Amino acid sequence: MLVDRHYSPDAETTYVVGVEDGNLVVRRRPNVTLRLSPVYPDGFVLAQAGFVRFERDGSGSVVALHLAVSRVYDMRFERVDR
Repeated sequence: MLVDRHYSPDAETTYVVGVEDGNLVVRRRPNVTLRLSPVYPDGFVLAQAGFVRFERDGSGSVVALHLAVSRVYDMRFERVDR
């Protein structure tokens, strides 16, 4: 399941992946919601010219979100247990 919370200590930011109006979105503080458009399984174009890729472990569970935007190539956000 892609819907979850992901944290990056480098960015000091938590991204919350959820569903809004039938679309997969990423939310971050203070009040930003960005839509994800699928490109391939676990790969999405992020609104405003970025890219998000979900990483899975051997059992198929999502363990991280990888973000590429502007000058950031591959910032890893680890899944946060609720």
